[in-house]
Amino acid sequence: AAGVQIPVDVMKRIDEALGDVVTRDPKIVSRSTPEHRFV
Repeated sequence: AAGVQIPVDVMKRIDEALGDVVTRDPKIVSRSTPEHRFV
């Protein structure tokens, strides 16, 4: 949610739990993200 502040230690634990599942490279993310969402 926009404006929600997540503590640094929580973000670190989330990153550790997700490992390599998360793609952080914006170029790769933009290629796999649809141009329009049907929501």
